[in-house]
Amino acid sequence: SDPTEFRPYDLEVIPEMMDTTKGLAYSTKLGEHFTISATGVVYVCPGQQSEYMSLGDWMHQCLMYSVLTSMNFFKYYIHGKVFSSWQKHARYTVYCHSRARLARRLFFAKPIFVGPLVQIQALMHEVETVKVINIGTNVYNLAEFGKEQLSVRSNPTTGAAKELELRHDRTVNVLDSLVKTVDQSTELSQKLDEPASVRPRMKSMVQEKKEARDNARRHQLAKHDQAMLGDCIRLVDYMFQSRLVKIVGHASIEVF
Repeated sequence: SDPTEFRPYDLEVIPEMMDTTKGLAYSTKLGEHFTISATGVVYVCPGQQSEYMSLGDWMHQCLMYSVLTSMNFFKYYIHGKVFSSWQKHARYTVYCHSRARLARRLFFAKPIFVGPLVQIQALMHEVETVKVINIGTNVYNLAEFGKEQLSVRSNPTTGAAKELELRHDRTVNVLDSLVKTVDQSTELSQKLDEPASVRPRMKSMVQEKKEARDNARRHQLAKHDQAMLGDCIRLVDYMFQSRLVKIVGHASIEVF
């Protein structure tokens, strides 16, 4: 039979226990075991109370166990449970790897990018509110309509072009501040990552190694943030251009 298969009712005969001269002495050396006689079956476990079961009940339970384990559900239950646990763990491991990979590239997972991007998102919302066309209840001829819309777009104080330019300048200022912050963080991490020879000797070697690992990781994160600046600026440019397209689309809908 398969040694990995659990068969609790297939008992093994111990020849030493069959010897009446030394069977009693040998039984004291055994651990968990069963004794079978004409009256029934006794389960013996050292340190616990023995359990008795009649032969009829033993045979009935043995038969029921054999019938149940012949069914695929019960026969392969442990195998299926182990496979299911492995599958869940494998999926969770893949999820953790994907989450970590996303966190390395996601701007909102970087504390240094969150504040500026929130400000830029607010500016993008302001860009959407800029009116590039004004259609009132008056009846216009083509020349008057063109002159009116030119004034709406090109007015030096309240025109759409002026408002968009102001929002664009504020966005550039936020990005400039972000670039300076990231550069300062990178420079600071480089200063912290000093050679071990200039460190004070009062620190233990374990503490120095731990600080070296922390500084190296901090410097690596700072360099990674610095490498993401180009993608961040490109993303902001896409956001601004998409808002301009959205403004034009709303204006076209308003006209027609």
